[in-house]
Amino acid sequence: LLALLWPALRTVAGRRHRAFGWALAGLFVLVAGFYADALRGQYPMRWLLALLGLVMVLIIVAMSRISMRIVNNAIDETGEGHEPYLARPPRRNLAILCIALFTLAEFVQPGGATSGWLACAAAAALANLMGDWHVGRPLLRRLPFMLYAVYACMALGYAFIGTALLAGGPGASAGRHLLTVGAIGLSIYAVICIAGRAHCGHPSDERPWVAQGALLLFAGALLRAGAPFVPDAALALLGLAGLCWVAAFGLLCWRIAPVLWRVRPDGLWGCQG
Repeated sequence: LLALLWPALRTVAGRRHRAFGWALAGLFVLVAGFYADALRGQYPMRWLLALLGLVMVLIIVAMSRISMRIVNNAIDETGEGHEPYLARPPRRNLAILCIALFTLAEFVQPGGATSGWLACAAAAALANLMGDWHVGRPLLRRLPFMLYAVYACMALGYAFIGTALLAGGPGASAGRHLLTVGAIGLSIYAVICIAGRAHCGHPSDERPWVAQGALLLFAGALLRAGAPFVPDAALALLGLAGLCWVAAFGLLCWRIAPVLWRVRPDGLWGCQG
C-alpha cells in the first residue's frame, strides 16, 4: 500500500498528506516487531500497544482534514455568523507529541509512573485540542458531534490509563477499550458515513440512522469500559457492548452497502471528485 501511495505523496498536492505515508511506514515496522517477538517466543503486547498509539496519532491527523469541512459546513448551515473553525496545528501537534511520548514510555517501561503522567498529559492535550471545536450550536449537529465524540473517547481513555498507572485499579483496561472500541470504532464509522458517501457521489445522509449508529458505538464503548469496575455484572456488560457494536456496524452495512455497489449518480468513476 505504501509503495502505491508514495508516488502520489511525493507530488506537490500530496505533500500535505505525507504524514499518512510515514504512519503507514510506522505500521509496517510495528507489525514486523510484533511478529519478530512472537516468533521468538517473547510476549509481543508492547508492539500492539505501540500500534494503538500510532493509530491514535493517525486519527488526529485524519480528523484535522475532515473536521475543517464538516464543522464549517455546520457553521454555514446554522447561519450564526460564527468565525470559521480552524484545526490549529499547535494544539494538534501538542496532542500528537504527548501521545507519542506516552507510547514510547510504555514501550520502554510498561506500567511505570512516567507512563502514567504522560498518559494524563495526553488526556489534557486532547481536552485542549477539543477546545478548538467549541463553536456553539454548530457543534451539536450530528456529524460534528460524532467527530467530537472521537476525541472525547481518546481523552477519557488516556485519563483512565494514566490514573490507573498512578493510583492502581482497573482503569487501564477501561481506557484501552475507550481508545479501541470508542475512538477507533467511532472514527471508522464516521469516515464511512462522511467520505464513503461523498466519494460515491452522494450527499450526506440526513436520516436518523447515522446518529443512532454512533450512539450505539458510544454506548458499547462505555459498557465495555465499565465492565472491569463491576465484576459481578461484567459478563452482561460485555454482551451488551458486543450487541451495540454489532448493531451499529450492521446498520451501517445495511445503509451504506447499496451506495458502494451502485453506479455513481453524478456520472463520475471510482473516487473521482
